[in-house]
Amino acid sequence: MKKYLALYPAGQGGSYRKRRCECFHVSGQQVINENFVTTRIDHKFSDKDGLFGTYLYDRTPYSAPDSMGNVGLGSLSSRQIVAAEETHSFTPTFVNAVRFGYNHETVNNNQSLTGY
Repeated sequence: MKKYLALYPAGQGGSYRKRRCECFHVSGQQVINENFVTTRIDHKFSDKDGLFGTYLYDRTPYSAPDSMGNVGLGSLSSRQIVAAEETHSFTPTFVNAVRFGYNHETVNNNQSLTGY
């Protein structure tokens, strides 16, 4: 049993609502990297036809210690968004627009990291 208690950190003392308890404060370094790109294209084929498109890619790795500061936890989220629109004017009062959009997100939470 003692070998498992060694994994549990010693408290910094203190009391909570007049009952004796141990208080723990862990302030580990949280690392977040934002890696993303956004692009947009607009093209006018003629006075009556136009095309618009956009693309977004975002990949964000995140790492931080667990609440006891024993194990490193990681998270990786990524997303991709695509949107396109084609507009055609038949007359000044009759315009047709066709739109397409796609969104894909992936999240992998609480990956155990080595080296903590």
